[in-house]
Amino acid sequence: MKTSILLAVLLFVVATTGLSEEVTWSLEDSRNISYEFPQQAIENKQITVLFFWATWCPYCQQLMPHIQSALYQYEEPLNLKVYALNINEDDDPQAYLRSKGLNFTLFPKAEAVAEKYRIYGTPGVLIFDQAGKLVFDLRTVQANHLVKQKASHGAKSVRLAPYWSAQIRKALQALL
Repeated sequence: MKTSILLAVLLFVVATTGLSEEVTWSLEDSRNISYEFPQQAIENKQITVLFFWATWCPYCQQLMPHIQSALYQYEEPLNLKVYALNINEDDDPQAYLRSKGLNFTLFPKAEAVAEKYRIYGTPGVLIFDQAGKLVFDLRTVQANHLVKQKASHGAKSVRLAPYWSAQIRKALQALL
């Protein structure tokens, strides 16, 4: 038990090290509109979800409908925006989002932004409040108890996505 707690604390520290200082970036979305983050988000008083993903990622595929549902629920009361930062992609992310009916602002080829946040795998979910402060990082959510280590990624993703979604919604609810 003590080892598990120590490991959880260590993972949290490693995952968030360097994120205490403000990370800024500029990137064009799929419509060639340039965004400056967090400056524009702060000016617009918006809550922002940065969702790092790829079309081939089963965890992303399972989590995306949950994030879309959260967007529907919190878009008005929180001025919530979801930025889908596509990384390590081999396919067409815009076609994928369209085929699934997802209303995220797409940033294709967002590897440089992922690097700034030290996100090296998918999915990555970061939530920022209206002041541009990081308030949620999916990497800090412990969920190993939900899955069998020998299960396939598809099976794991089906178990993890609803749990992750509940944690994301909890973070968004706290911002109301």
